[in-house]
Amino acid sequence: MCIRLKIIRTEAEHGKGAVLAEMGPTSGYIFISSQEPIIYWVGDSILCERIYKTIDRFRPEVIITHSSGAVWGANKDLIVMDAEQTLRICSYASASQVVAIHMDALDHGTVSRDDLLKARNKAKVSSNNLIIPEDGETLIFEMKEMQD
Repeated sequence: MCIRLKIIRTEAEHGKGAVLAEMGPTSGYIFISSQEPIIYWVGDSILCERIYKTIDRFRPEVIITHSSGAVWGANKDLIVMDAEQTLRICSYASASQVVAIHMDALDHGTVSRDDLLKARNKAKVSSNNLIIPEDGETLIFEMKEMQD
């Protein structure tokens, strides 16, 4: 059996201002298949207008965020989403499942899995809306039934 998969590159922002200029362009990806949920892998990006527009355009069922709150430079400027930005994605895309990755692996990360779990619990976001997988954990997502 052959499954068709369409991959669409999306634009993202790996920081703001001078840091964005230093980091250069970065990408996310939309994965579309008629037999699978639409997946949006945001990639190395802070929460920005481009992310909102991509969510609005594609209505992904799964959104994968880099949520370590990694910082760069002397000013410690944010270059990927932190806990607060990740929770904003959950609120904005409440019908999606957000999978937060990229934590506990970078020396310039400021958010651990435990930090994000505490923030999720404090914000009363469900574990189904914000998934924080362990290293090596396998996640399986099924398509939602189409509603009339």
